[in-house]
Amino acid sequence: MKLTKGQAQILADRPTDCIAEALCNEYDWDHDEIELKASNLISGLECQSNPELPDELDEQQLTILEDAITGNTIMARAQDSIDGEDYTSQQYASLCRSLKTLIKKLKTLGCEIEDSWEHYY
Repeated sequence: MKLTKGQAQILADRPTDCIAEALCNEYDWDHDEIELKASNLISGLECQSNPELPDELDEQQLTILEDAITGNTIMARAQDSIDGEDYTSQQYASLCRSLKTLIKKLKTLGCEIEDSWEHYY
C-alpha cells in the first residue's frame, strides 16, 4: 500500500519502543519481538521517497499500526505550533487530511481503527 509523505510522517512519529511498551502491557507479547516488528514496519518511512506498507499484514503488525495512530503526538504538536515555527494553518490542515486518508487505508488492510476526533488533538 502506497503512502504519501504526510501519512508516512504520521506513522513514523510514534517511537517503536513506545509502541512495544504499550502493546506488551496490553497484550502478553514479547517486547523485543514487537519492537523489531514495529521497526521493520514503520521506522524510516518518512525518509523514503516512495513510502509503502505491505499489502498483507499479520495481527501484530495491524495492532502496531493502530498504536502508531492512537499514540502519536504529531497532531497535538502541530496544533500547538500553528502559525509558529513548525506548522502553518495550511500545513496542519494538510496533516489532518493525511491522517483521515491514512485511517481509511489502514481500515482496508484490516486495522480496527475508527476515525475519531481524538486522533487529531
